[in-house]
Amino acid sequence: MTTASPSAGQASSSTTTPACEPGELLKSAPEPVGFDPAIVPAWSDGPTSDAFAAMRLDPWRLRVFPGTVLMGEGGEVLEWQAEGK
Repeated sequence: MTTASPSAGQASSSTTTPACEPGELLKSAPEPVGFDPAIVPAWSDGPTSDAFAAMRLDPWRLRVFPGTVLMGEGGEVLEWQAEGK
């Protein structure tokens, strides 16, 4: 598995992360990202349940649009795009 950590205004470099038990990344991530999938009744067996699925997203472009901009109160729209995209 690879993860990307973009720095401001620069494309990210991919790094290899150590293999871990399925679902450990979800359970160990800080709120609001992390959660324990076993709290969902259909996923009582955790990530090994037949009803559980996870999707990995590899962003090539990110845009942060603050609510203050939508309300006409100003603010800055932040954008990041991977090199070559």
